[in-house]
Formats: sequence, structure tokens, C-alpha cells
Amino acid sequence: MVKKVKTERLPPYVSYSTWTKLLNGLVNFLPDVIDSSVYNQLRFSGSDTKKLRTALRYLNLIDEAGIPSEILHDLVRAYRGEGEPEAKVLLQITREAYPFLSDGSLNLRTATWKQLTDKFDAIGATANLQRQCVTFFLHMATEAGLEISPHLSSRSKSGLGRPSVVRKTRRKQRQKTQQRELASETGEVPSVRRSRSEAIWALDIDPTVAGVLRLLPREGEKWDRDRKIRFKIALESVLDAIYPDEDSR
Repeated sequence: MVKKVKTERLPPYVSYSTWTKLLNGLVNFLPDVIDSSVYNQLRFSGSDTKKLRTALRYLNLIDEAGIPSEILHDLVRAYRGEGEPEAKVLLQITREAYPFLSDGSLNLRTATWKQLTDKFDAIGATANLQRQCVTFFLHMATEAGLEISPHLSSRSKSGLGRPSVVRKTRRKQRQKTQQRELASETGEVPSVRRSRSEAIWALDIDPTVAGVLRLLPREGEKWDRDRKIRFKIALESVLDAIYPDEDSR
């Protein structure tokens, strides 16, 4: 019983892709209470459900009974384009949830990896879960518009700096709706051509590699030096992690 309470006080350690899947579901429909039936409806496993519930509680987005907080309502409205910008709401959530941001004891713009992990040590995130907690935090901080030190972004293997997955998904849904409405009015058949992202995800490669490839600029798009360096670092880190050298096995 004591172990369960300790786990629920941990910072979020669920994968960010699973987290954004939950947010997409809540943006489509936010119920009065987020209970087990909601997770089941969104087809989450028991393990992911536990991690998501832990994340929601730690971020003060639900109470112990699963009732959404006002800030979660604000976040959903932001992603729907009905309220404050989502980055502003995410910034409030992030600063209130992580004590080293609220008390100003860590400057993310200049922090090293050890400085950040020491902060997670202090709030109970150690050993195997620590990297998962840090990775989630860095994703959320990036979406909240916080500037991340290159010492931190280079250590992350999840492609920081991508546009909000929730925002992109909502935009795609709106575009598809507009295409269907236009087709019904004009009688034209909507194009079935794959989007760039869909083509990348369809490749028979590791999904983490596919996620990094999505950072590549479109044809003709300008690519500044810093962005190119971050891409190379991220790709090299992912390749080293997924395809280790023979002598390192």
C-alpha cells in the first residue's frame, strides 16, 4: 500500500506518444469524470492506464476521484482553439507541477543533464524510471515554449522541438472535414494522396527513427545551422540506441 502511494507521487513517466493519444481523446470529448471506462474506450492497456492516471494527478489535471480540474478544461479549450494559446496553458501546468521551475532553482536554458537529473532525484524519480520522467518533462517543457539547454536536448532520444502532436492532429482533422465538405459541394473526389508524415510512418523502420525523420525540412524549406545540428545529434543518438555496434553488445 505504501509503495502504491509513492508511485502515484512520481512525475509523469508515461511515453509522450501515449500521453498525446489521451489528450486527443479528451479534446474530442471531455467527460465529467475520467474513470476506467474512458481509458478502456481509448484502448489503453492496464499499464498505460496506471501511468496516465499518475500523470494526470501529478499535473493537477484530475483529482483523486478522476474529476477534471479547471486547468484541464482550459487545456482542452486551448487545443480546440477556443481559449488561451495551448503553450500558455501548458506553461502554467508545467511550472506549477515541477518544483524546480516554480522556485526558480533550475535554469533550463543553461542546465546540464546532471543538474536536471539531480532535481528529479530530489522528487523521487530515480533508477530506471528517471529517464522516462525526464523525457516526458522535456517534451512538455518544449511544447510549453520553454527554451531547453543543448546539453538536455542532445541527450533526449525522442526528437524534441516537434510541433504539438495534439495541435497537428486537430489541424489534420479540420483539414479532412473541410475537404469532405468541399467534395460534397462540388462533387469532386477528395485526394487520397498520403501526407508527408503518413508516408514516413508507413516505412518499415523503427518508429523512433521515423519520428526523427519527420524533423527533416520540406523540399525548398530553409534549414538553419542550429536546427541541422540538433537533427544530426538526435538521429545519431537514436541510431546508437536502436542499432548498437557489434563490439558494444
